[in-house]
Amino acid sequence: MKTNRAYYLFFALIVILVGLAYFPSLSVPFYLDDYDSIANNPVIQSLDFNEISKWYSMREVGYLTLALDYQLYGTEVPGYHLSNIVIHLLVVCAVLFFTKTICAALKLSEKQTVYLSLVAAIIFAILPLNSQSVVYVIQRLAMLTALFYILGLGCYIKFRISDSNKVLWLLTTVVLFVLGLHTKQNIATFPIAILLIEILLLKELDPRRITGLLLAGLVGLFLLHLVDFVNGGKYVSLLDSASRETDFYTRWEYLTHQFFAIWMYISKFFYPFPLRLEYGWENLTWSSSLVWLGFGLTIAALSIAYKLRAKHPVIAFSILLYFVLHLVESSLIPIRDLSFEHRAYLPNVALTILVAYLWSILFSRFKALVLLATCCVVLFFTYVTHDRVTLWGDPIEFYRHELRQEGENTRMYSGLAVKFLKKGDRVNATKWFKITFQVAEKLGRIQTGTVVAYIDLLNSQGKEGEAKYYGIKALELASRNQDKADLLAVMAKLDVVQGQCRDAMGMINRALRYHPENINANLLKKQCEQQLQVD
Repeated sequence: MKTNRAYYLFFALIVILVGLAYFPSLSVPFYLDDYDSIANNPVIQSLDFNEISKWYSMREVGYLTLALDYQLYGTEVPGYHLSNIVIHLLVVCAVLFFTKTICAALKLSEKQTVYLSLVAAIIFAILPLNSQSVVYVIQRLAMLTALFYILGLGCYIKFRISDSNKVLWLLTTVVLFVLGLHTKQNIATFPIAILLIEILLLKELDPRRITGLLLAGLVGLFLLHLVDFVNGGKYVSLLDSASRETDFYTRWEYLTHQFFAIWMYISKFFYPFPLRLEYGWENLTWSSSLVWLGFGLTIAALSIAYKLRAKHPVIAFSILLYFVLHLVESSLIPIRDLSFEHRAYLPNVALTILVAYLWSILFSRFKALVLLATCCVVLFFTYVTHDRVTLWGDPIEFYRHELRQEGENTRMYSGLAVKFLKKGDRVNATKWFKITFQVAEKLGRIQTGTVVAYIDLLNSQGKEGEAKYYGIKALELASRNQDKADLLAVMAKLDVVQGQCRDAMGMINRALRYHPENINANLLKKQCEQQLQVD
């Protein structure tokens, strides 16, 4: 009874702290990908699951929640942020539940279970590094994936250790896994996490059996490659294209950079300065000492996990789980942006449990000192998170802060231009948009998301000629087919709005040649075909 009361009191404290930290987010506007995914996205404007499934295959759950919000709030941003805060609190509950099941699997004492689970939950709740996922609306998908993933692992442990309701726990695990599969691809490592649970927490798998399974897997992969080679290699080619977002980096180049990126995330877990919306570093290579440092620290961490697997299974499990949770976005699958803080949201669960376990060891020896330090850290993290969220609420200052960290970023420059144009300040909007193209020409590439938003905004203000001029200019600098399709679609929209569907069809078809799944181009084509039939 006292234990339950402690959980209720601490959860009430967590709600208060999260409220203090994230209340300023209710005044944060949409940013970057929020425009394409929410504000200007016709697919979420109805609760048509078939349409959502058609355009956002394997991400239906996340976009369905956005569609629900759209029905409630339209484009009024505070409602979306309120939903994100609630989802974050649900993830905090999942962290608490998962930590408790780990303690139950290892048969830790009730007191240690309470300490571990509550400390893990409170750290995760107000961790400044998590703020991007909560405040940047479209990163709701990262939070939902974490919710399904962590709850699923907790339910699996309950299935394995419970004497009753085993079928219910197993079915819940499967349902959560399926929901995760239809939210974001990070859930793909779920079976590996279950394997870690079996080996390190439940200790049910014999090492010789694991070796046998690995060898069987390697033989199976070899046979699949052999069959594919006989058939001309088409399946490997399809798999390669499906498991990469960009051809700008090779898999090896992308992995090389991630040795540094992962440890950058870890450092900002403990020292969250400076937090940034994005990191525009050039891809680091093995000539960089930062890559070698990251590689060395990774080997050291994995060695520690192996050495402590018997005496401290929580430490070993947390370390290995942290790297497993990074496998999809920070290993061999090239993604256009090398680093983003929201990619650490799910792995931060493992790091939080590790810190909570180490905290429990120190607390058992130095109670007063550790308690005082914990209160200071919690208050400090709450303040830093609040301060960071408040900065998000002032887009112009936010973008300037980003540019002070990295001077040449076309996405930040065009983001500034969009915000000035929304305020009606055309002088500053034009100034920053011109700088966007000057920097893009210097770099030889342009990030088109906010450029498209700027062109769309010009069109809504009746500046069609200026909008088309910038669209053509951006098209010359765009490198990705998807970016070219987005630009062509927004320029075609200029003609469609003026009733010139015959002129628009050329750009629409060109956009679809670049990217057949482009949503706006497909919807514009359907609209024009209907209009031309009437004419």
